[in-house]
Amino acid sequence: MVNFIKFFVFFLFLFVSSISYGVEWLQEKHSKLRIIGGSSGGKEYLALNIKLDEEWHIYWRNPGDIGIATSIKPVAPDVVINEMYWPAPIVKTEFGEMHSNIYNNEVAIIFTVDDIIPPAEFFVDYAICKHICVPVSVEVRYNGGRDDQTIKKYLARVPKQNGTNGLKIESVNLMDKLVEVKISALAPLISPMLIAEAKGVTFRVEDFKLDKKNRFSGIFHLKHKHDYEDIKNHEIYLTLVNNNQDAIEGGFQINAAEEPVTPSVTKSLLVIMLLALSGGLILNFMPCVLPVLSMKLLSIVSKSNMGLGKIRKSFIASSLGIIFSFMALGALMCFLISTGRAVGLGLHFQQPSFIIFIILVLVFFACNLLSFFEINLPGLNRFIFYKEGFIGDFLNGAFATLLATPCSAPLVGTAIAFALSQGSATTMFIFTTMGVGLAMPYLLLATFPEMISLMPKPGAWMNKLKYFLAMLLALTIIWMLVVLSGQLGPTASLLLFLLCILIKFALATKTSFLRNKNTKIFVVLLLVILAFFIPEHNSYNEKKYDNYVTGIWHPFAEDKIAGLVRSGKVVVVDVTAEWCLTCKFNKMLTLNRVDVLNYLKHHNVVAMRADITNPSPHVSSYMKNLNRYGIPLNVIYGPNAPEGIILSEILTSSKLINAIKKAGLADR
Repeated sequence: MVNFIKFFVFFLFLFVSSISYGVEWLQEKHSKLRIIGGSSGGKEYLALNIKLDEEWHIYWRNPGDIGIATSIKPVAPDVVINEMYWPAPIVKTEFGEMHSNIYNNEVAIIFTVDDIIPPAEFFVDYAICKHICVPVSVEVRYNGGRDDQTIKKYLARVPKQNGTNGLKIESVNLMDKLVEVKISALAPLISPMLIAEAKGVTFRVEDFKLDKKNRFSGIFHLKHKHDYEDIKNHEIYLTLVNNNQDAIEGGFQINAAEEPVTPSVTKSLLVIMLLALSGGLILNFMPCVLPVLSMKLLSIVSKSNMGLGKIRKSFIASSLGIIFSFMALGALMCFLISTGRAVGLGLHFQQPSFIIFIILVLVFFACNLLSFFEINLPGLNRFIFYKEGFIGDFLNGAFATLLATPCSAPLVGTAIAFALSQGSATTMFIFTTMGVGLAMPYLLLATFPEMISLMPKPGAWMNKLKYFLAMLLALTIIWMLVVLSGQLGPTASLLLFLLCILIKFALATKTSFLRNKNTKIFVVLLLVILAFFIPEHNSYNEKKYDNYVTGIWHPFAEDKIAGLVRSGKVVVVDVTAEWCLTCKFNKMLTLNRVDVLNYLKHHNVVAMRADITNPSPHVSSYMKNLNRYGIPLNVIYGPNAPEGIILSEILTSSKLINAIKKAGLADR
């Protein structure tokens, strides 16, 4: 009996020692927290243990694109945190592109201190977010309470050293604007996540490519916006998580390869040559290139008296125009590489002016197909399609090359990437091969000119074909306008679209003052010139818009609100922060919209903006007085609402304007 009692007491001691005791939770908005102690592996730890309401989250040490990092600091100056152990976070994607590193449900952030004697207090700061973000700043007391199980549970989730835990980061290599991170695992990779941290540099995960053969390895590409020399040999800290379970982390140096990195050592020059040839051929069937070849054929068919010899010479000249144009592109690439500049087929499309030029060329081409103009404006129609002789046919080929650059055919990207990673001779060879691929239909017809006789005789079908080709060009124009919108914004793209419509009407109209040929040319040239002013106009408008926003929204001044309301003014207060995603969308969709800004200005509404990106006791006190602890927070004051009207977190312009009227604007 005595032995049984001893065994029971011993078992009870083990049970009690394994659970938490003497630990009280501190209740905060949508969360509760505590400081606990515990041991694991013979080492003593403390931990900030936070439990969150359902669907709410807080942020990791690096919050990502949006959010505010959780932090813990001792109140006493003689207490120093030695090491911190952060469990691996979850990478949350919002609105398609914004990535945040978060914790949900519960987490324990573990740390060590030397010879701490309870009670001890710690400053804890975090933002807890759902649709709104609530900043929390609180002092939490450690009373000596312990919870070994929680300490062990979350220590197990802390990323291990690289090469352990079945995961390994094999290499980190610089590839111009991308950093390539190769990883491997002893188990299949399932939704791996990579987080990159570096001093003074921001990295974003561009993509992840899994080895489909074995699923035990893959490559992350990290994107950055810095110069090559600034990134080369830079220190980077990486955290890799597999299947939200196993995690590793470690510091690495970004290696800059001494020799250019080729896409794959297994790709021989012969394979790349075939890719270039095939890619060039496929370009002929892209919507921006197909009309060129088709118009060439139509021009030949329409001249029934043209001999086979002339047909052969015509297509040979067009083939030479294509091949020499690609050789010129290759030579330009080699020159740019020698000067150390970033190169690639299509990089000229980073220049809005070039995109505008291509769009205008396509508009003229489409108008010509639809017979909206017959004049030589500026001789392009006659030279490229209908001028007999070598020059016209040669320019036809060069024009095909020009229109091929917006289109990307399968296989072309791989061939160009390989070409630009090799020496000048290989680059020239591959570009020439690509030109031969694009010229293959022309070379085929030059070799067998009698194939022209297989085409139907001229008739109504030619006009129907022209309408179809014009539709392809219209689709290409729309795509190019979307590209321009991504660079200059939708307003600039809409302006150019309207100018294109005006050009079309100017070319097609044969009445009124546009009946005169010289007047028509003058009007069209004027519209073309205006199109090239769009980038400058857009840049000016951006600065003008920023100044306008600053002029409407003034710094928050709580002490002035009551006086402004007594004088009959309506006051709008916007409490915001850079880490608040909902705040950014409220600004974009409502508060900073031009029509809303015009409304505020026209009705003499006083707009104030309080920024709590960094802690602000003054703004925090204002929010507390309103019994509000989260942002976004928007309040409308006026003669009819001196205490303020608090709006919902998600704003619309109608909600805002209705609240302004309710506050007293309608009475004035």
